[in-house]
Parts: sequence; structure tokens; C-alpha cells
Amino acid sequence: MDFLIGYFGAGNVGDDAILQAYLLKNKNAVKILWNSKKSALNHVEKESLFDVLKNIFLADRIIFPGGGIIQDRTSFFSLLFYTGIVFIASLLKKRIYMLSQSLGPIERSRSKFFVKALNNVEVLALRDPISISLAKRLRLRSDIIKEVSDITLTIDFVLPKKEKIFGINLRNCEESSRAVQELVIFSERLKSEGFLIRGVAFDKEDERFLKSLPIKFDEIFYGNFINSFRSVAQCEMFVATRFHSAAFCVKSLTPFVAIDYDPKVRGFMRQVGLEKYCYKSPSFEELLEFYNNKKFIEKQISMRIGELEKLAYKNFEFI
Repeated sequence: MDFLIGYFGAGNVGDDAILQAYLLKNKNAVKILWNSKKSALNHVEKESLFDVLKNIFLADRIIFPGGGIIQDRTSFFSLLFYTGIVFIASLLKKRIYMLSQSLGPIERSRSKFFVKALNNVEVLALRDPISISLAKRLRLRSDIIKEVSDITLTIDFVLPKKEKIFGINLRNCEESSRAVQELVIFSERLKSEGFLIRGVAFDKEDERFLKSLPIKFDEIFYGNFINSFRSVAQCEMFVATRFHSAAFCVKSLTPFVAIDYDPKVRGFMRQVGLEKYCYKSPSFEELLEFYNNKKFIEKQISMRIGELEKLAYKNFEFI
């Protein structure tokens, strides 16, 4: 039995897509760490420490299928929880595999001590070059570090027809907030050219944030990962903040720019070869440049997607 560890069950589209990408390609029996009340027999409630420990003990393998959970910017205790699972599992001589991970930010000195627990894993597969550089600076074992790309790029999505839609994904953070006024002006210009303006939320908090903005959205969408992918893939242009909004753009060959709210987003843009189009807060002029260069961006994505998908499938080679 595999015990799957991640931020699953909290309504985050990206994490739900990670879980499904893993389950679609791996047929072993699983238990899944769940971040809400258990809704299936194979779910293990995160708040039940006894159940978590019991399933670590019973598992043949501990697998982290992907995500950006090893960081202390949003919560030191979250980092402590996940590295604690690694430490306890290693004491029990369990095989531990960390796939499709982002690493960092690691901002507290004490966090660096707890991150050393990762030296006990069989594989630390990192999905962007910034994470790999951080792992080396933290002096994690070089033999466990592997380069991959995001595991969701292995999902065989059905691609819808492109429509004249400008998609926007923002989350409630400083970088997104600074971009709002420029996006108001830019979206009004696109509306005058016949574009529909679509907000795409990747969790409930995103949805509330998008609804609070002065951008005149024609629609705001929040749904499961398949419908979320479709809502991104239909767009002719997109502004991505969440990591997986950018990943969905790449998978669907959708021209996009990214808002650099977290190193994992910049790292992904570097991997795609579009770091130039990753902004702390895009200006109207930068958005206009994006509009004029969207064919170039689409071509760059199409040149890189094959290699990125190969790197994504490497995650499964390690287990």
C-alpha cells in the first residue's frame, strides 16, 4: 500500500490535478492524506494524528506525488508537519519518494534544520531549476536530487477549440493586487476588440478575490480540475498567478504571462523558456507587448512541450 502525502482535499485545483495525475498512472492500492473530513474509505484525515501515524506504519511506500508543500513562507508548522512525516517514516525504514516537488521558499534558519530530513528519501524529484539550486545550497544529498517537470503534464486532457477569451487567474497576494489596475485598463481595451473577459479561480479564496475586483469580468469560473483546464485552454490569452494555471497554459498551448508571486512560478517559467514574461506586476506596456507577441509565446511553448512532458513522465520512472 502507498500512503500519498500532499495538500489534497482542500478544494485546490492544482493539488487535485496532481493527485489525479498520479492515480491515473499508478495502480497500487493507496491511502491518501486528506485535508478535510474523510469522504472515502481510502482517505486519512490530516487532523487525526493517530490515523496518520498508523498509515505510515502500515504503508509499503510513502509517496509525495507533487506540489509546493516544503516551504515556510505561508506556514512554518506546515513544513514541520511534512518533514516530520519524512523523519518518522525514515525511522520506520519506509521507502519515501518525493515526486514533482517545488522546494522553498525556506526563510527561517530553523526551517533549514528540519529540511535536512529530506536526506532520508529515496528520490527528491524537483520540478523547476530554482528548486534544484535551493536543494544544492541547503546541501541536500546530490544523489537523490532529480530534475523533472510538473506531474500534471502527463494528463491526457481533451483540448477544446480556442475562443476570443482573455483569461485571468489572480490570488489574494501583494503581486496580484498591484497588477489589478493595469489589468482593468488592458481588459477594457480587449473588450473593445471583442474579447470576453474570464476570471479563473483555482480555489475558493481565488474566487472571492476575483469577485471583489474592479475588473469587469464577463464570467468567473471555479470548478474541478478537468473543467478548470478547459476554461484555461479555451482562452486566446491568459494571465497566470497560480502555478497550475501556468502549467495548464503550457499543456494547452495557450499564450500567457505569469505573475511572479512565488519562486516556483518563476522557476517554471524558466523551465518553459518564458522567464522574460514573468512579472512581479505587469505594466500596461508589458501586457501590450504580450498581446503583440502572443504568437511567439505560443511557438515557444510548442517547442518546449514535448521535452517538458518527457520530464513529467520521469516522475514515474523513480517508483
